[in-house]
Amino acid sequence: MRTALRQFGERIDKVLVIDDDQDFVLLMRRLVEDNPLRPCQAIGAFSGQEGLLMLRLHRPDLVFLDLGLPDLAGTEVVEAIRNEPEWRETPIVIVSGQDEMANQQTMRGAVVIEKVGGLTPSEAVRWIQEVADSTLTAPPATPERPATPPR
Repeated sequence: MRTALRQFGERIDKVLVIDDDQDFVLLMRRLVEDNPLRPCQAIGAFSGQEGLLMLRLHRPDLVFLDLGLPDLAGTEVVEAIRNEPEWRETPIVIVSGQDEMANQQTMRGAVVIEKVGGLTPSEAVRWIQEVADSTLTAPPATPERPATPPR
C-alpha cells in the first residue's frame, strides 16, 4: 500500500469526501481547503451514487469514504471505484467506527481506519497530509489485517 500511495505524492490536489453526515462533509471541506500546510480542493457527496457522480465529474486524487451510506453500501462504492480503469488507482481512505469490515476482499487497495466514534476532521487532515507527503507510516494492509492509522 505504501508503494501505491507514494506514487501520488504531490499530485493530491482534489479530495472527495463521501459521507451522509452533511455537517461532517462541510467541515471536512473547509478544513481541507483552508489547510495552510497543504490546501486542496475538496468536493463533498452525501450518498454513494452522488459520490460516484462526483468521481466522474471531478476526478479526485483521494477519496474519504464512510461505509454507512443511505443508498449504497460503502463496499459497493469501493467495488465500483476498483472496477473502473480510470479510478482503479485512486487512493481510498475508509473511515468506520462500526463492525463493517467483515468483507476485506471488497476493501482491496483501501486504507481502512477502524475508529470507534469515527474520524475527527483534524485527524482526517493529518491523513491527507501524510498521503500527500508520502509519509504514511501505517503497516501495509493484508487480507488478515486492514491498515491502521499511525498513533
